Amino acid sequence: VIKGTKAMSLFPSFTPGRVILGWAYQAVGDDEKAIDEYQRALEREFQPEVIASLGNAHARLGNDAAAREALERLDRAKAEGKIAYVSDYNRAMIFAGFGNRKKRQCLDALERACDRRSSWLTYLNVEPRWKPLKNEERFQAVVRRVGLLPQGNRKS
Repeated sequence: VIKGTKAMSLFPSFTPGRVILGWAYQAVGDDEKAIDEYQRALEREFQPEVIASLGNAHARLGNDAAAREALERLDRAKAEGKIAYVSDYNRAMIFAGFGNRKKRQCLDALERACDRRSSWLTYLNVEPRWKPLKNEERFQAVVRRVGLLPQGNRKS
């Protein structure tokens, strides 16, 4: 059971809480509940990172059309002037949800995010959604470029 659900019942309109609760649900493998939280957050506030998380969760569930829609939504937001650019980190996060099916696109986007110095890259070793890529040499190269030590998948 995720402990944040009581806090969210007390403060249902607190958007950051919804996002963090969604991340927690994804960390324990409940992508469907994560999607609900991300959608609630997006009802209140547009956040590219939430759209990327939503796309990741949909891709992990095999809902490729919804994951592609998340990518398109980011591009539309840029075209409409809601955001100045689409972060390659966010693109990589969506592609990561596809697993091996979009591994090359994911790693390409991570490398571009590194070239553009995305601040989100500092979470590569602790963000659970990157776990399937941790043993990939290209992923480890990005980790090193960021200034972190590659950790690989740990067996617990």
